[in-house]
Amino acid sequence: MSNAPPQAHPDRMLQPRRKAGITLAFHLDAPWPCYTFEGKPCGVFCAGLDAPAPLRHAIGLMIARKSMVTQEQRAAYEQNMLKNIQEHGWFCASVFDPDGKKPNISYTVGLSRTLDHPEIFIAGLPMELSHSMLWSAFDQIKAGNPPQPGKAWADILDGYDVVCQPVHASNTALDVLTSANWFWKTVEGKDEPLEMLQLFWPSGETRLFPWDKDCEQDVIDGQPRLDQVDQAL
Repeated sequence: MSNAPPQAHPDRMLQPRRKAGITLAFHLDAPWPCYTFEGKPCGVFCAGLDAPAPLRHAIGLMIARKSMVTQEQRAAYEQNMLKNIQEHGWFCASVFDPDGKKPNISYTVGLSRTLDHPEIFIAGLPMELSHSMLWSAFDQIKAGNPPQPGKAWADILDGYDVVCQPVHASNTALDVLTSANWFWKTVEGKDEPLEMLQLFWPSGETRLFPWDKDCEQDVIDGQPRLDQVDQAL
């Protein structure tokens, strides 16, 4: 029997500490959230729709153009976001590229209000996994264990540490995080730039991070270094 290690993969062996269900995600070509199930888009949020998660993802039509989004639908989505922040303390939004050329992005909305903490985003992992990790991050911060920039942060992934770094203000990639920006500027009425931390995950096999020597290329490619100056997603 071969003792060779398994082939490296960016999310290989990475497991959430807290399971997530249906995830909301944004198509890069449309500002409207799609429900995803097992990593695949399967429906959109519909105004007034308040069904159990297994039913929710099976209802609705995929929206592929901005012109198909009505003001009523957008308002319903925004109200749903505010309801989640009020009831659960935060909201998870995601952005995905249907062509798979750019990494998935998932991020928090509401930590700034609920926990007086910068919002957090994750790039390059399946959205359901990222959602679960962000739930764990929320739980850790609420329990008094916030991340320290550049330091290992435990209990986000089973058996692995993660690292958070502040996103540099020069990065226009923050504009992609539309829900967080809307909440910060429109709802909270803030003029200063949104504070955001990028949560970096290690290789599931070697445990190396993108800045480490000999880190696998797919781990690097999946996580743009937005803690550095003038980086893009």
